[in-house]
Amino acid sequence: MKKLSEVTEKQIAFRTEVLMTALGKNIRKERLKGNLSRVELAFYANTTESMICNIENGKKPGISIYTLVKISQALDVNFCVLFEM
Repeated sequence: MKKLSEVTEKQIAFRTEVLMTALGKNIRKERLKGNLSRVELAFYANTTESMICNIENGKKPGISIYTLVKISQALDVNFCVLFEM
């Protein structure tokens, strides 16, 4: 395992992008499985449609754990399912 000092900012940015892309795809997949629109998911997760849109498109790297938990509850899926790659 690499020490934190051996990991470059570029590597962290790349890994974050990969994770956010997988997260967005999984949320979209589960949302469509549940026949929910972005507006409906946002309502049930107590967030905004633009937040859901940004997450699904991998453009929200600063999303809170709280919001992710609310989304997983609204989708009725285990939190871990959102991060499967």
